Amino acid sequence: MTIAAGLVAELQARLGEDVGVAAREISGPMPLWPEERRALDRATPDRLAEFSTGRACARAAMVNLGAPEAAVPVGRDRAPIWPEGIAGSISHGSGLCVALIAHAAKYPMLGVDLEPDAPLPPDVVAEVLFTAEHRVPVSDQRILFSAKEAVYKAFYPIARQVWGFDAVQVRLDGAAFEARITVPVHGWTNDTPVHGHVLRRDGVIVTALSLSPLK
Repeated sequence: MTIAAGLVAELQARLGEDVGVAAREISGPMPLWPEERRALDRATPDRLAEFSTGRACARAAMVNLGAPEAAVPVGRDRAPIWPEGIAGSISHGSGLCVALIAHAAKYPMLGVDLEPDAPLPPDVVAEVLFTAEHRVPVSDQRILFSAKEAVYKAFYPIARQVWGFDAVQVRLDGAAFEARITVPVHGWTNDTPVHGHVLRRDGVIVTALSLSPLK
């Protein structure tokens, strides 16, 4: 089983059938839809490969969910513009790309982040982690970083704000994490915990979460 296939199988088992999952190795540029290509006029070859593989993953995840394939262009804020009624999240790193897709009526907030399983540089640790979060083992600090990224991606379509790392506090619990939001988000009660998944295999870390509609 390839690394990508292993990630898909484990994420699918964790997230359930209401989330479409896809992952691919980044080996070169892949076909783009015309609406997507407009964002890449001056892209480097590496950026083109990452971006196009991410869009290919997103469409594969749509198919896995039973939804029709569609373009995923880039908005003015550089965030993906998902098809009507669809929520999604894309991440790439370590030569891989992963995408999650769901019907927005079920899970309007999806987040996924993929990182190399390597220690965070000390200057990044100082910027990213709260005092309490510094107590985790050095080998787990990148998981906290990844979880904050995944939570930010899930909340951005609702909050439409650029957060600092202090906007999310994370506590690890084995193959899961719990996060709390420290900034106001319309419709979200800040003392409500956010729960997500942690995958650690084949030299990569993936954190992912799917949230039901805001009350």
